Amino acid sequence: MRSKEEKRKIAENAPQSLGALGQDTAKKILRGALEDADFFKTCPPLFVGWELTHACNLKCRHCYNAAGKPEPDELTTEEGYALLEHLADIGTVGMLIGGGEPLLRKEAFEWIDFATEHGMNITINTNGTLIDAGIAQQMKDSGIVNTQISIDGLFDIHDAIRGVPGAFERAAEAIWNLFEVEMPVTVITTVMRSNYQNMGDLIDWLREEYGGKVNQMFCRVKMVGRAMETGEMLTGKEYLEACHEIADNYGFSGMWSCIPYPYLIDLRKTGDFIRGVVKTPLGERLYPEKIRSRLLGEENAAEVVMGAVGGNCKAGTYMVNIGPQGNVYACVELPVLAGNIRDAPLIDIWYGAKLFNDLREKKERIGGKCQTCSYKEFCGGGCRADAYNFYGDYLAPDPMCIPPGGWYHE
Repeated sequence: MRSKEEKRKIAENAPQSLGALGQDTAKKILRGALEDADFFKTCPPLFVGWELTHACNLKCRHCYNAAGKPEPDELTTEEGYALLEHLADIGTVGMLIGGGEPLLRKEAFEWIDFATEHGMNITINTNGTLIDAGIAQQMKDSGIVNTQISIDGLFDIHDAIRGVPGAFERAAEAIWNLFEVEMPVTVITTVMRSNYQNMGDLIDWLREEYGGKVNQMFCRVKMVGRAMETGEMLTGKEYLEACHEIADNYGFSGMWSCIPYPYLIDLRKTGDFIRGVVKTPLGERLYPEKIRSRLLGEENAAEVVMGAVGGNCKAGTYMVNIGPQGNVYACVELPVLAGNIRDAPLIDIWYGAKLFNDLREKKERIGGKCQTCSYKEFCGGGCRADAYNFYGDYLAPDPMCIPPGGWYHE
């Protein structure tokens, strides 16, 4: 058991997470998008999500994969290496390793070591329950740039959502184990019926426990997987109210995933934050001089960056997902199969599949209310997965969207 003083010293030395992408990936994407308006229409898949397995030691009420047992024909060790070699050849610069629980895959660290040796920034998305001191050191040695650990509430709330007693304590301990080896951590919190009225308690605890060094990202439950059976889906109105409480009362402005409410983001504060980064050595590495001058000029830096990267949903623009059996999707929650890497190289699927060609044109082709919405340029239409899961059309508006004074689905 660590004392408060020991925790304080550990937290002081812990690095702050900069998000899932990693510096090299972020630099490639930001420079390309800010220098060329058509960058995402021609670039290769720069960031790849790879689900190593559907095996999982928890049974989360909202899991989009309904994960538990491994698939019978998951990629072999050799197929995994071949995939990584191909990604290095086509210019992929970052990967998000997930599952299931990716640390249950025996080849996980072999593959991660290989990917980092080939210049890729690796983020791992884990439930944290397997990360003891030894695994934390192994993660550090492998070159992982960021760890995303899911925590959805305090103590019994988290355990009930995750389906296993003690899951909260092990996830919380995992963060300390990672901090002790000076690895950054992002906590991923999914807002759902079981926890949406308790967000404040979790936010306050994370700040107090980890000395403000844990970044927290809020996600929403998607219309796919186990959540469709467990009643965890919120209505658009409920989710909007939860987001407003988080944003208004706890000061969160930028750490959101797949929210269809861009007007929640305080663009002035976010712009000031970006300007601050631009002035640092990190900003000098991320942005060339021409772009730094623009971001430090009179334009709102947040609007410039968000407009350039095309909104919150990156599916099919610079990001692709590969499932445990080699199936290729734009997003793990968008169940439209683009191909399989056992049948064709990923790069051929990326440029040849109708799904990806459609999504590269989404700004021009997205329908409904988005066509005339003033937030279209830096919202991008919200979540393409739920547009498909609700309407059967991945170019439809996000069904959870409530524009100011607008509309929503109960």
